[in-house]
Amino acid sequence: VHVHWPVPHAWFGALARASSERTAVVSSFYSVEIRWIERRLRWALPFLRWSIESADGVTAISTATAAAVARYTPREVPVIPFSAAISDGPRPDGVTAEARPQERAGPVRLLFVGRLVERKGVHILIRALARVRERVDATVTVIGDGPLAAPLEAEARRVGVDPFVHFAGRVDEEALREAYRTSDLFILPAVVDGKGDTEGLGVVLLEAIEFGLPLIASDVGGIPDIVRHGETGLLVPPGDAGALAEAISGAIGDPAAARERVERGRAHMREHFGLPSVVDRLLACYGRAVSRRDGLESQGVGP
Repeated sequence: VHVHWPVPHAWFGALARASSERTAVVSSFYSVEIRWIERRLRWALPFLRWSIESADGVTAISTATAAAVARYTPREVPVIPFSAAISDGPRPDGVTAEARPQERAGPVRLLFVGRLVERKGVHILIRALARVRERVDATVTVIGDGPLAAPLEAEARRVGVDPFVHFAGRVDEEALREAYRTSDLFILPAVVDGKGDTEGLGVVLLEAIEFGLPLIASDVGGIPDIVRHGETGLLVPPGDAGALAEAISGAIGDPAAARERVERGRAHMREHFGLPSVVDRLLACYGRAVSRRDGLESQGVGP
């Protein structure tokens, strides 16, 4: 049985094992549940420890999450992320790194895709845009909706960039692909929100790199597993609009280096996030969990 979000879902693994002691349980952590407990629900720490120690196998979505889980167990915590369909052939819709529109006439087009909530850091991108526009003509398209839509529109007006920020809301798949295809840079300015939540991995970055978009993101949560600074993209400190503006301006000013990062990024995605790689790691984890459960059963150790 594979349990996702063990806090609070570890109960389901325990129930499955109650029906058969031979049932092996694997629990996968996504980081936010650990941060919530450590910052706001410390009374639930015993349940967190139990959810880890009672499982026959434990995985984490990112290196940062694995480190958080490791604070509660000496056991190995393998990193098994979501997979992504990164192809070896042409990019979707025939997009090539050499055809990025940032090398054509018109404003540089920055793209954000995600929920409009605090941890996504869109307010930081809006403030960074004001600084970027002091040097170059640039716009931002924000795709997604959420409770902060109106406050973010107000922030764009406050810093004087509202004519250059397009809040597209939720869009269909065709419109999303078109946005990826016609944008120049993808920005994920994530922060740690007031509840302690941030990006467990940043899966949207995998989608963006498949379309050949250079990546700029915050050095927080699981993002560094995808964006290796200077190699597969650019990382900036979370919440630092000035650093984000500098990174954006630098990427605009050196499109050749940005293209090279995209190519290295796609190779990195295929190696670490491709379906064959993720499936192999899952199967190995399942095998270890079954072996551990069989060993405990032979020793007469209960669940």
